This record gives sequence, structure tokens and C-alpha cells, in this order.
Amino acid sequence: MMIKFDGKMSEISCVIYHNVAKDEIQGLDRERVELMVEFFKTADDFRTQTDSNTNKQQELQCTESSESSFHFISSERKSWTESRRFCRERGADLIIINNKEEQDFVSTMTGTENIWIGLSDIDVEGTWKWVDGSTLTLSFWKSKQPDNRIVENCAVNHLSVWSDYMCHVPFRFVCEKK
Repeated sequence: MMIKFDGKMSEISCVIYHNVAKDEIQGLDRERVELMVEFFKTADDFRTQTDSNTNKQQELQCTESSESSFHFISSERKSWTESRRFCRERGADLIIINNKEEQDFVSTMTGTENIWIGLSDIDVEGTWKWVDGSTLTLSFWKSKQPDNRIVENCAVNHLSVWSDYMCHVPFRFVCEKK
């Protein structure tokens, strides 16, 4: 989609601003359009970053959900800590799943792979917290999970349920920018 404002064209690729229907953008005031364009530029920059360790361009897919957030699904695998660092360097963080709709969204978008989410008990064993410091109130743990075997302090989403896993194992991940 293209937005024309003051004679300048701004391309908006696969990220959609969820509070505004695409066909309503032309009627918005200048400040709102500029804010939206800045969001989209940030998302496009995020999507085309180069990994500093491998000098390989990151291939990220951007998606939409019903929440007012941008979600980025990596194609590259990293440890939980490296995944979080990657997201934070781009003004986002690993995804926080607040409801069944978000859980279903992540599961649908990621298929059958293990995907890092922003949940861990790294600080205090057995006390699961989200990356923003909030405590876990709603969970989608697989039966008999978390089991804390072999220092499993980070959570993965797999087939609509969560498991605790060793944080150093490389998996794909979902970043979220609110």
C-alpha cells in the first residue's frame, strides 16, 4: 500500500496498523499519518536488519494480529538470550502472550516448530515471568510442564502449548513491538 502525503510517497509493506482500516488512511490528519508512517518505517527497518555476527541479512516475516502490536517471526534460529537481544536492539521484545487469541495467533503463524516466547524463570527457579517483569497469570503449558529438567528456564511455544526448555538451544522466535 502507498500513502501520499505532501507529495511524498511512503511505501507500507506487510505491516498493518491494526486500529485503522487500510481504506480509511487517506482521511486521517497529518500528525496521525506521520506517526503511522514512522511505525511502518521502523517495522520495515526491523524486517531488513543484518545479523552482526554472521553479516547475513535477517529474513523476518511481519504479520498482523488483532492486538495493537507488530509481530515479527524470525526465520533464523537463536538461543533465547540471543533472540531477546535481537528483538530489543530493534525496539521490540520477545512476545508476551496475554490471551487465547494471541496464543492461537502465534501457533497458527509458526506451525509445528518450537518458537521462543518471552517467558522464563531465569531469575527465580519456578517463578515464571514475562520479559516485561509481569508474572504469569494465564498459561498454556503442555501436560506435565514445566518440568524444569536439566536447567530448563525458558519457554517455547509448540503446537499450541508451551514447554520449558534449555535457553541455549537455537529456535526461531517471535518479537513483539507494541
